[in-house]
Amino acid sequence: MEVGDLSPAARSLALGANGLQELAARAPQLPNAGASTAFVGDVLAALAEAMSQAAAVEASAADTVHVNASSYTESDTNAGQILDRTGQALPGQGGDR
Repeated sequence: MEVGDLSPAARSLALGANGLQELAARAPQLPNAGASTAFVGDVLAALAEAMSQAAAVEASAADTVHVNASSYTESDTNAGQILDRTGQALPGQGGDR
């Protein structure tokens, strides 16, 4: 996997989290369902809570992917620098001859 492959994944997760939060904010009004009104209200409240939790998990996953992409980039850069120094230290490679 390339570092650049992680950015679209993080962006997709963040967009999904935002979409879920927007849907939760637009929850329908409690309908008049007669004797079942309280039950329907409980179901709608549980659904809104589940959407909120899903959005939070998705946002957290987006943050984790972003942090890991940064860490991977830093590790890759450091490893490249170490390899460059090692190559320069080899006889006949610009180091001690």
